[in-house]
Amino acid sequence: MVNIDHFKRINDERGHQAGDRILVALADRLALAIPADAVLARTGGETFAAILDVTAEDAAAIAERARLDVAERPFDVGDGPRVELTVSVGIATDAGDGSASELLRRADAALYAAKAHGRNRACHFSELAREIASRDGDIELENLENITRVVADRVTETIGVRTRRLFHEIREQADHDSLTGLPGRRYLDRRLPMEIDAANASDAPFTLALLDVDHFGEVNKEHGWPTGDRVLVEIATRVRRSVRATDWVARYGGEEISIALAGTTADQAAAVLERVREAVGDTPVGTGANGGPIHVTISIGAAQRQGPDETFGSLMERVSAKLLEAKRGGRNRVAL
Repeated sequence: MVNIDHFKRINDERGHQAGDRILVALADRLALAIPADAVLARTGGETFAAILDVTAEDAAAIAERARLDVAERPFDVGDGPRVELTVSVGIATDAGDGSASELLRRADAALYAAKAHGRNRACHFSELAREIASRDGDIELENLENITRVVADRVTETIGVRTRRLFHEIREQADHDSLTGLPGRRYLDRRLPMEIDAANASDAPFTLALLDVDHFGEVNKEHGWPTGDRVLVEIATRVRRSVRATDWVARYGGEEISIALAGTTADQAAAVLERVREAVGDTPVGTGANGGPIHVTISIGAAQRQGPDETFGSLMERVSAKLLEAKRGGRNRVAL
């Protein structure tokens, strides 16, 4: 009996299609490793069984060759790097004193022993029985212990994988605004200081902009909060489409969206921000409700990094002042 070690981890990390390719490739390798008159079958999951009309010694040699072939030759699963894996093998030989079910039970016990004692090994039931008898052990009890150890390892591994995945999903949810799909304030607060520090270290230009939807409170009052939400989603979409590939956008809070323009002076940022302003203000926003389209505009304030002592806080203060300047200057404009 041949079982792939840590196969669930492969499915979790590379996907089930990669796992399926490995199963097919392993079946091909096992078929080449056993005699032509042997019977090979997949008994379930990642486990294969072979019936061979050979001696115990020959069976052990065949099993060892197959194990080494798997360990030494990574598997090609299509996209991405090749996968290195190992197998554990359990062997049992019928000496004419048992039934087919007993032979299968012994092979299964040998397989669990191989997996419980380190994996990537082959174990013959007769050798296992002799070793246990030499120290006055109970083979049935030790088989139960081996099964328990393997199952516990699988549970621990599964919990670890699921926990890492859950933490990643929680962080993704925390970092992204659920309404607009933009990165959220947590992401902005973590990334912007690093961007500014990098610009300070290399003395590279960096411009930060903050936009605010003009008279957004009136939109909510006249059309309702659901319509206001649809307006914000549409504005976020237009902003994303209007910036450059090197820029990134985040929802600062409420109806405010920030735009980070690395390697960009304020003069260079002006054209990008004007394009953003026009993308929102020149075309009414369809609400998707029974009412007609809503015309909204945005005001944008922006400031460029100043000197090597610039911080997130100091830059944001100047950006906020510029946004107020745009608002007080009549709205629907960019202040730099």
